[in-house]
Amino acid sequence: EVVGLLGMANKPGGFNDNDRRLASVFAEYAAIGLRNSWALDSLERSEERFRDIVETANDAIIAIDGRWQAVLWNRQAEQMFGFSADEMVGGPLTRIIPERYRAAHLKGLERLSATGRSNLMGRTIELYGLKADGTEFPLELSLGYWTSGAETFMTAIVRDVTDRKRAEEALREAHDELEKRVERRTLELSTANEELKRRILEHELAQEALRLSEERFRALFDGAQDCIAIKDTHRRYTQVNPAMERLCGREASEILGRRAEEIFGEEAGKHIREADLRTLQGESVEEEHTRPIGGVRLTFHDIRVPLRDARGMIVGICSISRDITERKKVVPVPGIPIRNYTSQSMRV
Repeated sequence: EVVGLLGMANKPGGFNDNDRRLASVFAEYAAIGLRNSWALDSLERSEERFRDIVETANDAIIAIDGRWQAVLWNRQAEQMFGFSADEMVGGPLTRIIPERYRAAHLKGLERLSATGRSNLMGRTIELYGLKADGTEFPLELSLGYWTSGAETFMTAIVRDVTDRKRAEEALREAHDELEKRVERRTLELSTANEELKRRILEHELAQEALRLSEERFRALFDGAQDCIAIKDTHRRYTQVNPAMERLCGREASEILGRRAEEIFGEEAGKHIREADLRTLQGESVEEEHTRPIGGVRLTFHDIRVPLRDARGMIVGICSISRDITERKKVVPVPGIPIRNYTSQSMRV
């Protein structure tokens, strides 16, 4: 390959073969020198590019020789560890390794020097570094090595992961807190569900008890021979049993919604109204009263009690009337003291 031109001129007497051989040798040496100069320039330019890349890298880049001494320490390594390049280059790398890890690092380097192999090559590993002020911090480390002659070198690319670890820890704490909240909420929901089941069961039992009570009430209400009636606070009939229907000679639909004076007439209705008003004041009224029913005067033993709601408020009247007309015609047996009668109206 032609790399240049060597010219010789102005020799008195001209050039001979020896001159030509000398020129050829000189040209070869000149070409070698020129090539070396170009290679040196290229090497210097490559070295400058390498330095620029290393010094502007966002990660710390560290190179060490086989004696575990730093030969390269970039600007980011200075900022990360707090040691300048002047302090580290040519010095032991153990200065940036926490005491508890140094023995393992030295064994790994010895194995790499002896075998050319390391289980850390090609992997990103997490370790702890030691700053100049003695504080430790988490880091990520990627390793590579090369040889120059008989000597082995190792390059480490180091990244400070303190912020990432803090973020991971905060995320882990948030996750743990969320798990705890979910667990508490699940427990609350489970407890609420059990409470709801219990209330539903209680409601169902109450409904069943109410149904049975209603059935018993209806059996007594419908089967009673006495007249039973329920009135509201306006003294209107809201329920009457079949005995009441038979006594009045009317269907329940003809009685419900009316007052006593509309059913029994003004004379009897006035007396019943007065008794009802006493009952609505909270008094239980028991008496005997004779009133015309279907043109016949009949005597009844009446009992009226106020109906109250769960708050104790009076919401109506319950009355029971028994026809004692025939009994009143019976002459009392001599010798039975009047005081033996349990009812005041019976004693009267």
